[in-house]
Amino acid sequence: MFKAIRNRFKFALGLIAVSAIAFTSPGIQAQSWPDKPIKLIIPFAAGGTTDIIGRVLAQQMTPILGQNVIVENRGGAGGNIGAEAVAKSPADGYTLLLASGSMLTVNPHMYKKMAINYSRDFAPISTLVSGPMIISVNPKLPVNNLNDLIALAKTKNLNFGSAGIGSQVHLAGENFITAAGINATHIPYKGEAAALTDLIAGQIDFCACNVPASTGFIKNGQIKALAVTSAKRLPALPNIPTVAEA
Repeated sequence: MFKAIRNRFKFALGLIAVSAIAFTSPGIQAQSWPDKPIKLIIPFAAGGTTDIIGRVLAQQMTPILGQNVIVENRGGAGGNIGAEAVAKSPADGYTLLLASGSMLTVNPHMYKKMAINYSRDFAPISTLVSGPMIISVNPKLPVNNLNDLIALAKTKNLNFGSAGIGSQVHLAGENFITAAGINATHIPYKGEAAALTDLIAGQIDFCACNVPASTGFIKNGQIKALAVTSAKRLPALPNIPTVAEA
């Protein structure tokens, strides 16, 4: 049932910087960059996938560049608050933004009055990572696989959590309930970590969350993973079936 839609359930992160003509001017190129610490803005709360990947990135960049890469969380408005902070910074390459795919594609359609324009105000540096999502439930929910969850959702009103309205976690959840032909109430949180915390506590029933944020809780038995949205099983979590196997 899910083979045709599995590619929709992905997250993506990219590194971007303030866009300016000065980036390509001879004067800037002649300067020694970097000659001071670099700030990496994570536009979401700590503990989520963007934060986890951003901190690993900063650790790896620091010895390569010979300067400290300092992580700063600026969450809110689907990532727009952090993006605005970067847009207002000098266009000198010392303030970078780790942006999610939803920020670049969904936010311009969700927020009518944005102080920034992602196409105009930023210059892309690199796509860093993309990956599948994992559909997980609270361990006390009486389900053992994806079909069990769908069957239960057809008999009672379930809810699912996300990292906020319009986030990749939200869209993944909506795609799942549409494909499954079920109804579920969306509970938005201020970040993926908060959603997973309430999933563990049983305040929400399920979540289609990102792999980096979910893995530790799955291995510790704090949440139960039902399926991963990749074409093949993940080497790090080989016991979790794909949605195509469901």
